[in-house]
Amino acid sequence: MDGAGDVRTSALANPVIESISELMAALADPTRIAMLDALHDGGANVQQLADELDLPHRNASHHALVLHRAGILGRRREGREVVYAVEDWAAWWLIGQAADIYAEDDR
Repeated sequence: MDGAGDVRTSALANPVIESISELMAALADPTRIAMLDALHDGGANVQQLADELDLPHRNASHHALVLHRAGILGRRREGREVVYAVEDWAAWWLIGQAADIYAEDDR
């Protein structure tokens, strides 16, 4: 085949493919994308995230935990509160790139 129909031979190793799949799965929810956007300027505890995103506390906690387990959010204790913050800026960058693409489509 030649031209646009060519199929590229993958140069990605299986562990890389798995990592990409796990990242995409963690980001495959609008609430989690909104949560990353809310955390762009700094950390927040679950109640702050719930208030910012207009979510029940339980849902905000669940989504923060999914992002934490995926390595996208870090967490630290401040007194009795757990504060989440973006740890994997590559994930946030990826969302920014997608936002730029879709913003161009909306013009």
